[in-house]
Amino acid sequence: MQHKKARHMTKVFAILFSLMLPLSAALAQSNAAIFGTIDQDSSAAITAAADAMTIDEAQGFAEFSGMVEITQGATKLTADRVRAEYGDTQSQIVRITADGNVVLISGSDQAQADQAVYDVEQGSITLTGNAFVKQGGNTLRAQNVTINTKTGAAQMSGRVTTTLTPSGGN
Repeated sequence: MQHKKARHMTKVFAILFSLMLPLSAALAQSNAAIFGTIDQDSSAAITAAADAMTIDEAQGFAEFSGMVEITQGATKLTADRVRAEYGDTQSQIVRITADGNVVLISGSDQAQADQAVYDVEQGSITLTGNAFVKQGGNTLRAQNVTINTKTGAAQMSGRVTTTLTPSGGN
């Protein structure tokens, strides 16, 4: 019984780590030319709090619900619900979905949306519904933002508005 509990906790921490690192790294990469970078300390401890947590090995997912707050170093992800789906090996995350009041904060940088989906296999993050990204003095608003985590390319749609703040005073 003790071994089974340890295995579950190891899986939970693997899920938590995968929630933090790819999302913040992809946002940093996608907006590097315009917005700067989001700092991520992958060696920092990960903590998670939620009203409820469900792990279903048969269905291949772990889900946090109710005022979810996941923190690693200066990076914090909050949402109403966060679900991680894993593949056949149950150690590889294939998709992470954060729903409801999604906010990712890293230092002074911030991303918000009604929903964020990180598709690991496709290498994409999609912010849907009232997407907002702020890095430094620069902001981006759109209904939808899709970020290719491999190339850093981003595509925005739905009344795109951006504010860029020049640096250096020239």
